Amino acid sequence: MSEKLTFFNNKIVALVPLAFILCFSSCKNNKEQPGYEYMPDMVYSRSFEYYSANPLDKSKSMAKVPPVGSIPRSFTPYPYPNTKDGYEQAGKEWINPLSSNDIYIDEGKKLFELYCVYCHGQKGEANGILVEKQKFPPPPSFSSDILKELPAGKIFHSITYGKNLMGPHASMLSYQERCKVVLFVQSLQKKL
Repeated sequence: MSEKLTFFNNKIVALVPLAFILCFSSCKNNKEQPGYEYMPDMVYSRSFEYYSANPLDKSKSMAKVPPVGSIPRSFTPYPYPNTKDGYEQAGKEWINPLSSNDIYIDEGKKLFELYCVYCHGQKGEANGILVEKQKFPPPPSFSSDILKELPAGKIFHSITYGKNLMGPHASMLSYQERCKVVLFVQSLQKKL
């Protein structure tokens, strides 16, 4: 047993100074040169960097301007501007591309509970927690005569660009998600 301990002690005594020597020899005074790099191709990519100069044409960048009229993937253009005329036009022309079914309405309800319930309340009666705590004035109730007959296009426009104190939700909800919220709001309008 003592021979084994002596063997391990001798190894430790030999390894500790070796570890210190390796540790201190890896440090350099010159901060500009990091020393040896492990897997340098992870740091220095072989492919062209996005904003770097084009090696084939120094006057141009690798970042290319998208062609005129191109649409990003999974983006659905919304043709109505954020104006009163755009709001009215959307109310007359915009048609929800999603059919009204229970699956979409349930998904719209989940999104409504995530983004809208704090002001509008669970059933759209303007009794959300922020309104009850008097952080914001109450929005119009979905049971009011004006909102009960509000067309889908105006609801979608309001969600996209915001209306009065309500901020825009286009950055938080995709086109499809906003369509689902519209379906849920319309289902609330029918119940009230």
